[in-house]
Amino acid sequence: MAKAYSYVRFSSAKQAAGDSLRRQMEKSIAYAQKHSLELSDLSYRDLGVSGYDRSNIERGALKAFIDAVEAGTVAEGSLLLVEQFDRLSRAKVSVALQLLLSLVNSGIKVVTLIDEKIWDKTSINEVSELVASIIYMSRAHNESYSKAGRLSEVWGQKKKAAVESLTVMTLECPRWLTAKRDRSGFDVLTDKANSIAKVFAARIQGFGIAAITRKANQEAWPCPGKGDEWHTSLVGRLLNNRAVLGEYQPHKLSDRRRIPEPDFGPVRGFYPQIIDERTFSLAQAVSERRPQFPGRRDVNYKNFLQGLLRCSCGRSFVRKNKQSAKQPGYARYYCSGRYTGATDCLALGSKTLETAILNAVVSYAPERFVMDERAVELRQKIELLEVEFKNAARRTERFAEAIADSSSPVRPLVVKLEEAEAAGRVFGENLRKARVELAELELGDTDDVLSSLIRLARDASSVEERAELRENLGRVLASCVVFAREGYLQISFRGQEDLSIAVPLTLEAALPGAPMPANLDTAPNGFYWGTS
Repeated sequence: MAKAYSYVRFSSAKQAAGDSLRRQMEKSIAYAQKHSLELSDLSYRDLGVSGYDRSNIERGALKAFIDAVEAGTVAEGSLLLVEQFDRLSRAKVSVALQLLLSLVNSGIKVVTLIDEKIWDKTSINEVSELVASIIYMSRAHNESYSKAGRLSEVWGQKKKAAVESLTVMTLECPRWLTAKRDRSGFDVLTDKANSIAKVFAARIQGFGIAAITRKANQEAWPCPGKGDEWHTSLVGRLLNNRAVLGEYQPHKLSDRRRIPEPDFGPVRGFYPQIIDERTFSLAQAVSERRPQFPGRRDVNYKNFLQGLLRCSCGRSFVRKNKQSAKQPGYARYYCSGRYTGATDCLALGSKTLETAILNAVVSYAPERFVMDERAVELRQKIELLEVEFKNAARRTERFAEAIADSSSPVRPLVVKLEEAEAAGRVFGENLRKARVELAELELGDTDDVLSSLIRLARDASSVEERAELRENLGRVLASCVVFAREGYLQISFRGQEDLSIAVPLTLEAALPGAPMPANLDTAPNGFYWGTS
């Protein structure tokens, strides 16, 4: 007795609530009984999965069936029962035909139950039957294509109305909001909005995404996502989601990718704003500095210099605990090259290195960490970039309109349009970065950052304090290069990158730019200026 497998698919939730599943299954059972087939208890079901965008073929139950055929779990000669051909695929003819040929060539017989037509190695090689299959595929695809076009037009009108009137288009909204019953706006779910505020505060304080996730779960913050459990992906999305600023950006699907709707820019004031622009930008600034801080396993932030140090050979540093009963809390810093055996750079005790850096920052940052000129420069840069960004948008719009109105070959216009779009992306990214940097410079007051550094340099005993110390050091320091063999550090501050301070680590330090005096006490603080 040949074995048969049923395959059921429909694409919408409305069909799930209707009769589609029962109807398709009953047809499979009736066909198996009629032809004395063993109907497998395992049926493959893509419920609410599209056959138009290839979802069922690439990641659905049909993909699982194809994998089972290739693995030999489904034996050659088995039958796949589908209500009609469009249940199998509504993709382009080339995709649907390849699917059918692949199944048939693997020894599977595909049966369309509506007409009890069997597609196998014999029938598929008959020209008339092959043409018929292509016609079925083309018809299914064209129906879905037309339907998608109509839906797109309807949703386009809904988006336009929503954008123009700032009214609720759908009850779907960010999970820290709920749509009002009369669709006149949204109400804020205060507990979830407070959780998001905590996420941004922790990020600005210096916590990584994994640490924020762990903290949120441990402290049971109300979760503005699916379920009650926080995930790193949720935290990452929240930190970059401009909906917290009240913005709404309509999207559309393009080649199964969700992209911003080109006809509608971000709509400000569409949602209630729960995070202010400055806080959002500060969190972005932390993300900009993330490359300084490599993927950390230091959950307690003991290594508050992680990512800030470079060896004179160009490599980074790792901190290794070497504590014992005689030396509690002892640790050493190793050049990553030495740690992997690539170099013979010297290691340094953590207390020596950390104390020298903190002393230098506390002593010299107040006079060297002067950012007013940079802030003025950034404001001017932002004004120019905003003009360039708007000009690029206007050029893009003009070329798009010219293409739409042209009756001549449009390839040259398309090239110009692509160039304008590329320029717009560059200006937009540069504008975003400049705003982020300016927001960071305007973080409260420079004195606040420096006073925090001075306080934490004396005692940073908690995880939160060490995270804040690391973040503030990242704001102040432009570079910190360790010359372990020569016995000194070379430090520069943001806004004064062209100057550096040579900081001795030992009495025998060979400092650049100045001879070593016989008595270190004769030099203020024991530090010397050098040029980078």
